[in-house]
Amino acid sequence: MSETALIPRDPVTEIVAYRNSAVASYERFLDGLEAAHADLAAAECAVVLACDGETLEDEDQPRLAGLLELVLEALRNRDWWTLRGLTEYVERRSERRASETSVSARLRDLRKRKFGGYVIERKNEGGGLFQYRLGRGILNEQ
Repeated sequence: MSETALIPRDPVTEIVAYRNSAVASYERFLDGLEAAHADLAAAECAVVLACDGETLEDEDQPRLAGLLELVLEALRNRDWWTLRGLTEYVERRSERRASETSVSARLRDLRKRKFGGYVIERKNEGGGLFQYRLGRGILNEQ
């Protein structure tokens, strides 16, 4: 028998270590589940029209679908984003102009089940400035 086997273990330390291991495993599981959900939603977005609305023309669809994908791409890092920051990200990645209004509309689209049902969290920074990020939830019921 080794000497380490004779040293009594602290049950609280054991429980904390087990809990930390379980939490880490659960977070890895959630990340994998969310990644799979994002892949599925992206595939569904490719099949479904990018956006809906009474005034949309057929030629708007590819541009808006690309914008939707880029907004989701930015949000996947789970950082907080202002509309201006998201708009700048989209413009850098696509080398095309985008408006904060259009980015805001894509955030609303992402909340819809039809476009993935993402949970988009919002926090008020004051003075009319809001920040947004992709939430931990899998599906939004809107």
